[in-house]
Amino acid sequence: MATLDRPQILDIVCASLESVNQERPETDRFRIDEATALLGDGSPLDSLEFVAFSTDLERRLRRVIGRDPGLLGDAFLTADQPFDTVTTLVGHILTKLGG
Repeated sequence: MATLDRPQILDIVCASLESVNQERPETDRFRIDEATALLGDGSPLDSLEFVAFSTDLERRLRRVIGRDPGLLGDAFLTADQPFDTVTTLVGHILTKLGG
């Protein structure tokens, strides 16, 4: 089972967002950085894009770490919303994976 550091997790999250972005017309694409909002006000993702993003992210992580990362199972039960921004999600993944 592979271990991931913060830059590797950030790359995976950004790759999943870019996958969603590539499905949009070029004029509707959004900027991807650590401050990109993933849910709520300011998020460029609609609900279907969020589902596509989170599914793609779990698939990519599973491929690298060799197990289900379980991101969505308890993410919405925590007081701190891990899907606020790219930064909060990367931190959540790092914690979940024991890094």
